[in-house]
Amino acid sequence: MIIWSPSEIALTLGPIEIRWYSLMWCLGLALAYFIVYRLYRKQQIPAEKFDPLFLYCFIGILIGARLGHCLLYEPGYFLSHPIEMLLPIKQTDEGWKLVGYAGLASHGGTLGIILALWLYVRRTKLNILRVVDNIAIATPITACVMASLTIRFASFVAEPIAASATFFLCKPPKIKQITPDATENTTAVIRIFNHKSKRINTSC
Repeated sequence: MIIWSPSEIALTLGPIEIRWYSLMWCLGLALAYFIVYRLYRKQQIPAEKFDPLFLYCFIGILIGARLGHCLLYEPGYFLSHPIEMLLPIKQTDEGWKLVGYAGLASHGGTLGIILALWLYVRRTKLNILRVVDNIAIATPITACVMASLTIRFASFVAEPIAASATFFLCKPPKIKQITPDATENTTAVIRIFNHKSKRINTSC
């Protein structure tokens, strides 16, 4: 059995903590930027029509992902603390603290970018199918970069697994006793390593 407990903090700069989630979001968006930029140049679309695209997409993804998390997963808390929904701060006993956007939902981001692209096309008068085709080329790469955190931090619960599994990858602090008839929840990792002889349990 392997105890899996990676740090969510990539590096610390004085009082500022930079988390892996932030780095992967930035890396994913940067890759998308360069891919779509090259596509626009190859298709000879004027540069002035590319410049606002990243801004539209970034704002749409960020707002959509943030609202998606707040309203779908913790509506009771965030509707009573709306300022924490909009700004990367949190009220503590010691006052307001800068914590970053600790909660972004990918499905909310998807809705956000759809709305952003619609607004972008209305402004630039480009063919919407061409714009969507270009974005669709970059999206899987961006999604893979961000989804790599699912494996690193075991974010998603996927399906039950019998305790007869031969390999366990466990997350502290709660390590339960494994019994012959026990079942545990596995994360999305099992969808990748889905073998009959070896399964991975990431939330025992």
